[in-house]
Amino acid sequence: STMIDNPTGYGRIVRSSDGKHLEKIVEEKDADDQIRKIREINSGICIIDSAELFRALTEVTPNNSQKEYYLTDVFTILIDRHGKQAVALEVAPDPIEVTGVNTKEQLQELETEYFTRQKN
Repeated sequence: STMIDNPTGYGRIVRSSDGKHLEKIVEEKDADDQIRKIREINSGICIIDSAELFRALTEVTPNNSQKEYYLTDVFTILIDRHGKQAVALEVAPDPIEVTGVNTKEQLQELETEYFTRQKN
């Protein structure tokens, strides 16, 4: 995960009350106002036991605002239904290392940042 100033469009990392464990990842379009305030985002990079992953994938449903199958739902399934624990590690101190591109505007922002850095 990483922290970004404007997390609009990204899945948010929801942590346990003590901050040590991942509770779930909530996609932007499914987030309420409280979750949208979270600045820690899902980088899309994960390490997961393949047997657990494939078990959870059979339980993923498109029960969300976009009617899509969210890969990130495997964490909620494993945590809530199978009693597993997960952690989210903030391993990218520079958000540009894991920033995704879903729109032309996001691509423009990253290109601008990249070329700005190249000049310095």
